[in-house]
Amino acid sequence: MAAIRTRPLENLLKFKPKNKEKRKVLYKKLITALVQYERIETTINRCHDLSRVASRMIDLAKEGDEETINSWITEKHLIPKVFGHLLPRYQDQVNGYTKVYKIPPRKRDMAKMGIVEFVGNNLPPLLPSDEELRNLKLQKLQEMSSKEIPHKGTPV
Repeated sequence: MAAIRTRPLENLLKFKPKNKEKRKVLYKKLITALVQYERIETTINRCHDLSRVASRMIDLAKEGDEETINSWITEKHLIPKVFGHLLPRYQDQVNGYTKVYKIPPRKRDMAKMGIVEFVGNNLPPLLPSDEELRNLKLQKLQEMSSKEIPHKGTPV
């Protein structure tokens, strides 16, 4: 009997809810949603853990370990997407398959929130490009100068 070389899903997580079974189900649903939509919003701790799990999943796909990926993804029609769509996208990369963004906290309980996404997806970008950011700053400066705020002292 060959030894298993992969770490279980639970060993990749830093944020660990107390109930082991609920934790497994939660992260399996999250990784399934990430594969399906390629961008999801959840708490920041789960985002970082999910990013780690997704990176490990891509590494396992590169090794051809379909059995472990099959156990992590709950919707079986998404497994061909991992091998047919995500794997060719990251074939030349060693790491950096996902990106985590911080967003404002959730209103009802002020939980720190984040967005995790696969790099190189076809979704619209979350952040403006450098040129757009430069144009926005120039517009803001022009608006401030048009208000004629005095440069020295306080108006009396």
